Amino acid sequence: MTTPAREFLKGCRDALPVTLTFSVLFVVVGAHSQASGLDLAQGLALTALVFAAPAQMAATDLIAQGAWLPALLAIVVINFRFLLMSASITPYLGKPPRSRLLASVQMLSASTFATSFIPLRENRLQHPLRYFLGVCAASFPTAILATGVGYLVQDTIPPWLQQTMTMVLPIYFVTFLARVWPKTRFLAAGALGLVLTPVANSLLPGFGLIVTALVVAAFLMLLEPGACPKTI
Repeated sequence: MTTPAREFLKGCRDALPVTLTFSVLFVVVGAHSQASGLDLAQGLALTALVFAAPAQMAATDLIAQGAWLPALLAIVVINFRFLLMSASITPYLGKPPRSRLLASVQMLSASTFATSFIPLRENRLQHPLRYFLGVCAASFPTAILATGVGYLVQDTIPPWLQQTMTMVLPIYFVTFLARVWPKTRFLAAGALGLVLTPVANSLLPGFGLIVTALVVAAFLMLLEPGACPKTI
């Protein structure tokens, strides 16, 4: 019989690829926070409360410009997907106390969701919440620690290495897009976002990312099978 501790450790092991990715990705986030003028507490708080590198990178740029409202809207729009992820994953976590469930969902990210959802959905785990907490325990603290390291070492990172590290985020997204091949609507949505973001930013400074996210979401809804009514 599997014990809660063993399933917790299994979650930690399964999250190793996420941990390795976050150890680099959030160093970039921390360095970007320092370069944008945020203090260390603000950088760490963004990671702890938002826990989403894309939203943090976007929000950091906007906060540095004093655009707090667009920053908040960007976080809400970009992280809206977590509402759907939470609704998808919570039925597989058993029936823990609501306080424990809310605390665990705070550590939900695209990576922790992708790592844990399939094992949870297969219903082979006797202690699903412990497994999910193991995935989060390996990922969430790594993100916070890497953010702090990135913030503290930003001034010592050579320019060429900073440029190389900034490629981690787009490469990270490319790997997520590769997983959905050959579902062309998701690949098309990624390409559309890449093209529209600089255009929208130039036309609507501070709101370009929000507008792009809404346009891409509408594009995906139109391409969703069954979204268009059938003609008779």
